[in-house]
Amino acid sequence: MAKGQNFERLMCRTLSNWLSYGTDEDCLWRSSNSGGRATVRGKKGKKTQGHCGDLSATNKIGRRFLKRFAVELKVGYGEMSIVDVFDRPKKRRKAPKGKRKPTYRDWFRQAERSMDQSKSKSWMVIHRRDRRDALVFMPVDAFTYLNLHNVIFNYLSYLRGNVHVVGFRLDELFAQNPKILDNL
Repeated sequence: MAKGQNFERLMCRTLSNWLSYGTDEDCLWRSSNSGGRATVRGKKGKKTQGHCGDLSATNKIGRRFLKRFAVELKVGYGEMSIVDVFDRPKKRRKAPKGKRKPTYRDWFRQAERSMDQSKSKSWMVIHRRDRRDALVFMPVDAFTYLNLHNVIFNYLSYLRGNVHVVGFRLDELFAQNPKILDNL
């Protein structure tokens, strides 16, 4: 089984437990083809309810969460670092088609497309590199509306053009009461 699928399952259970105050590990599950079905159908002008991004809801708690956030889950990419968005050369040799490695910016764009497709209020990208703790990235507006700027002090802020993203440790989000989601 691919490690991405294992990570998606783990994140579904972990997010579900957080959202339900530990009473239900099954509020969220992997969406069909990790959101690929919604993407393909969207290109044809068709809508696929509840399958945008990497997560789909299995109950009311999950649906309420996904109305607030479209979520993209990424695991691995050990050679990548969020610092790449700052220090990667602007002009780099183009990789052959199919060999190009994704960037954080690509992931942020993907999450934004999922948000647009799903009509969610915001998006988040959860990324765990190999042998590292998971990080969560979201637009600064969501970070502010959730009032996280008053309780999380170790974070990265990335601003490029009209994209302003904040990243921080996922366990710091889970230390908050999920009631904060009502602010968004």
